[in-house]
Amino acid sequence: MNNEITEILQEYLLIEEDSLKHILLDILDLCKSERGASDAIVQLESTLEDYSSGLEFLDRVPLYYIFLSYAQYKWGEFPNSINSASNALQGFKQKNNIRNSVIALWMRALLHQESGHIDAARDDTASGINLAERELEDSKRTSHYKELEDSKIIYSRMLALRQCLNSGFSKSSYAPQPQFSFLSFPIYTLHITPEGKIAYENAPQGEVIVQTLTIKGLPHTIHSLSNWSEVIMRPAAYRWLQIQGDGMDNARPIPILDGDCVLVIDIPRGDYKPHYGEIVIAARHTTDNKEEPALLKRFNREGLCSESKENHPIIALQDVSLYGLVIAVAKQVK
Repeated sequence: MNNEITEILQEYLLIEEDSLKHILLDILDLCKSERGASDAIVQLESTLEDYSSGLEFLDRVPLYYIFLSYAQYKWGEFPNSINSASNALQGFKQKNNIRNSVIALWMRALLHQESGHIDAARDDTASGINLAERELEDSKRTSHYKELEDSKIIYSRMLALRQCLNSGFSKSSYAPQPQFSFLSFPIYTLHITPEGKIAYENAPQGEVIVQTLTIKGLPHTIHSLSNWSEVIMRPAAYRWLQIQGDGMDNARPIPILDGDCVLVIDIPRGDYKPHYGEIVIAARHTTDNKEEPALLKRFNREGLCSESKENHPIIALQDVSLYGLVIAVAKQVK
């Protein structure tokens, strides 16, 4: 959950003042160590005490509370962290800030989940989904592209969290329920180990709604990574790639395990551009034009990130070329 809360604040929290954006980055950096998290708590509590007597700082107070919640979480103070997230939520609601209210509910739900309060996590997730739906509709009406894309991602991930909480699945024991409506596609292999290769296949023509497919004679269920429950394929370059490796075995909303298959949209040949927070297929640049191992990673501002039980270094964006956008995961029916 550590990386998820960091990502939520860094990617989706709305902050208008540049100075506050820099403060958030400083807090995230400080909290990489226990000593830094302790120092951040002291600084933030002191700032909130100073701001409590000044009306001109009221807009900043909810943001400082959510920064404090993060620092307290990193320090291991779950009750205090949940309380600070609640204070942030109250402030955002008073300002009618829907996006940041969703972020506070999402963060508090994850804190409740981590501390074993599943019913409270479900309640916060349900409230967050309702607000996320409102924001999604508002973004569609105002036609703000960046806000709309972020709203779709937030809504999708809140739905995935609800599914996880209601089903009792954990990140490491995900087990999809079988559906039986089969569609066959050619299957190619993607290695994310040093022997990796990138394979391509053109898309079907027309629109196809995919629910399940047969791979090597075995039924697989398909799980969308977009904000809609079904996977809709439109004319573009698609391919199914089979995963070998553990670089995304802790991914959300669905762990991508060794042997799973992912549905990929071809970025170079299709009219698609990835956004921060999405999962991509990439390859490192080389000086001798040799084919490098393929990578399956989360696309973030800081680079391409693994989401694994093992530690993997972040890869700088300038060192890679993006080849595919992952939109679904297929898992064998057990």
